[in-house]
Amino acid sequence: MYGLIGKIIATHGKRDELITILIEGTKNMPGCISYIVAKDSSDADALWISEVWED
Repeated sequence: MYGLIGKIIATHGKRDELITILIEGTKNMPGCISYIVAKDSSDADALWISEVWED
């Protein structure tokens, strides 16, 4: 098992749209245990992605 944390900067004003795309695209990913998308409270365009994978 392994994890990954990454930061993504969305196009200005498109963060919520990007969140929707990311969440919809992860519904059926083989081996994905957890995929969390969080808004950055200090940057209106930033997201933090936390992932956990089987291998």
